[in-house]
Amino acid sequence: EGWMDDIRSGLDEERIERATVFGVADGANASLLLAATYPERVERLILHRPFQKAGRVDDALEWVRQVREHWGEREFLTGIARHLNPQLAEDEEYLDWFVWNHRQSSSPASAAEYWRMQAATDITDIVGAVRVPTLVTAIADDRDGIDLAAKLPSGTCVVYPGSGASPFQAAVVEAVLAFVRGEAARPVPDTVLATVLFTDLVGSTAIA
Repeated sequence: EGWMDDIRSGLDEERIERATVFGVADGANASLLLAATYPERVERLILHRPFQKAGRVDDALEWVRQVREHWGEREFLTGIARHLNPQLAEDEEYLDWFVWNHRQSSSPASAAEYWRMQAATDITDIVGAVRVPTLVTAIADDRDGIDLAAKLPSGTCVVYPGSGASPFQAAVVEAVLAFVRGEAARPVPDTVLATVLFTDLVGSTAIA
């Protein structure tokens, strides 16, 4: 919700009433929540490798422990880099950039908290509330992302070759450009995601 509000604040700051929003991984989840909650602000939605729910909790917590203990170590960070983009596994310039970027962006504690947040993510109940035209880009074995696209009322999925997580691959760029150029803007959906909270305080009548 905090990330969603950051996006909305950015749109307000730039005086953009309605935009095409592009989100990657957990950023895609925040963008999806924005489209469900404020459909009048989102013209189109592009989600690159989104995930509906994190994996097993035990595995996630073990990973959080490793992040806290080894964050900043070159071998640990290059391992993440190679996992995310195996097609760049031998690209020393990419590896150097990845290590520098992650050392500068997070302390071990904040990195662990970030991964803990990812482990707690679950947007399965929100997906069906999105009514804006949506493009999902995913690799062939990304069953979670492909399944998410199938649940979207106005969703299209493009499966691109390879295994890298980077959104800057040629097949992804081509799919995004085709989607933006070929999909005409639609009217604002008449449904939004909302939460109703009912509270019943025990003994409130006697207290009053």
